[in-house]
Amino acid sequence: MKENCLWYWQKKRQGKCRKDSPELKDALLRRMLPPNNESITKISREEGISEQTLRNWRDKAERKAMLLLVRMRFLMTGVHRINF
Repeated sequence: MKENCLWYWQKKRQGKCRKDSPELKDALLRRMLPPNNESITKISREEGISEQTLRNWRDKAERKAMLLLVRMRFLMTGVHRINF
């Protein structure tokens, strides 16, 4: 799984990448979320990012996914306007 972050370390060595880059964040989220479900503690130790930061990223991603599901369900029902 650590291969997902390989380009990050290559860029970091060149001084062109930050820890909060969207690409690194996406790679770490893929490790945290199903089907991988890697431990936040393990990822935190390997990547040098605090556990709380990783939890915040995971929670935000889960909220976005839930909102997307609600919007899709709303659109699928065909109810776009309420008539009084």
